[in-house]
Amino acid sequence: MANVVRKMVDGIGVSNKFPKNLKYFNEVSVPEIVTLDYKKPDIKELLSIMVDTEILSLRVIDTVNGLSSEGQKFDGAKLVVDLKISQKVKYSADEENQSVHIVNFENIVRGIYIAIPYKLNGTSAYDLLKQNRIIVKSYIEDIFAEKKDERTIFKNITILVNAKFRLFKNNNSTFVDEK
Repeated sequence: MANVVRKMVDGIGVSNKFPKNLKYFNEVSVPEIVTLDYKKPDIKELLSIMVDTEILSLRVIDTVNGLSSEGQKFDGAKLVVDLKISQKVKYSADEENQSVHIVNFENIVRGIYIAIPYKLNGTSAYDLLKQNRIIVKSYIEDIFAEKKDERTIFKNITILVNAKFRLFKNNNSTFVDEK
């Protein structure tokens, strides 16, 4: 995990290693404006935002076959990923003692689509999912947070969601990662 600092706000949780040779992936940005709970004191200064993600669910849906205008090939299936983003925002209060407070936020991002083959080595995407042979990982690419006023924060988190397949090697029970 790495940190990024923007406008004096420390972003904690940025991935320091990303997969190479991406084949089945999507990148999402999750912007959000949040307001502090009335029980919390006003913001003097944002100090940090810590972010973590969790894959909640996966499902496969049928799609068209074809080529998009961006050059993305559709082979008849998409993987649909639902993701939870947990965030802890640390700030100093706009009070004489400038006490430090933490506010927790949680987002559920539904419907992150990744184009995948309908069949891989003769096995349908549906069967690969049922057999737990689709591995999905999320990587935090960027964290940005900014105080808009004494009660409001703008946050934007950019996440790479990558899918890989576990395939049988030479018709035996040994799994290998699909390349």
